[in-house]
Amino acid sequence: MKLYDAVVVDVLNYVYRKKASEPPNLIRSVINGLEDDVRPRIKPDGTLYLLFDPLPLDDLGMAKTFTFTGFRRDVLPSYKSNRTVDAQVQKTAEVVKKYYLFRGPSVKLSYSEEYEADDYVEPLMKTLKGKEVALLSTDEDWSGFVDDTTVLINERWDRPFTRHAFKLKFKFEPTVASVILYKALYGDKSDCVTGAVFIKKAKFSCPIKKVCYEAIKSVAKEGTSIDDFLKSWKALSYAAVVKKVERDPIEELFFHLESADQKAPVIETFMTNISVVRSCLTNKNIEDYLLSNEARPDVNSVIHRSIFGESFKKSFGKV
Repeated sequence: MKLYDAVVVDVLNYVYRKKASEPPNLIRSVINGLEDDVRPRIKPDGTLYLLFDPLPLDDLGMAKTFTFTGFRRDVLPSYKSNRTVDAQVQKTAEVVKKYYLFRGPSVKLSYSEEYEADDYVEPLMKTLKGKEVALLSTDEDWSGFVDDTTVLINERWDRPFTRHAFKLKFKFEPTVASVILYKALYGDKSDCVTGAVFIKKAKFSCPIKKVCYEAIKSVAKEGTSIDDFLKSWKALSYAAVVKKVERDPIEELFFHLESADQKAPVIETFMTNISVVRSCLTNKNIEDYLLSNEARPDVNSVIHRSIFGESFKKSFGKV
């Protein structure tokens, strides 16, 4: 069995995956899965990272739509408006959080009322550079971190989504910036993000998908960060670019998006999508967002008994 220096879990995503198998008790199924299937794959000196999404403002998700806070809803009102809240899943995530809160330094948690699990991954991966890491999620946003030492477990442990698998599927190298640009241009239906090239009234005088791909491949090949891309993008001038006989892939993309922008807000949509898709914590220190995890066997024992013992139904009801 392959062992990793760290396993990073998208907790809410993991709970939904467990629920799909219709277990008789979701809370027990999730914790047993983490204990019996996930933790044994971590090296003795390794770390389990549990990343949580914020709960909706509603009472443990009893409402039918998401209303959690965060800047993404401010800049893009449609963000995740296609989602519904599952009270059972939300409650399970809360119990999982409590269960692992005092497990010692080998288990680290991140959660807040503002940031999503996706936000923590980029600064966290900077601290794990060069280490063997497994990312446990079906969220394709996380695939940008896949490289020679990091894999995405989006199906099964024996079929990890590798760098090679990513290149076969998307036809470009996996990098954080390339995945952000891909989603900004083509959109993300799961988060209700419309791609810049698919907005209404946008008309292009070329095969725009090919132009987009060439720009994405260029960014991936050069290893350009999203911050560097934005700096170079903002420095471009349409008047200067239009006069060029030969344009590089980024200039070509800029030229065609600007040309289409005369009838539709293509550039505005593109930039908004980038701000929504990228991590809010790109240049932050992840240690500021990881909860210090003191081992408390006494607390652990009470929580464990309440979940797996006779007092389970009394404490948590039928879940």
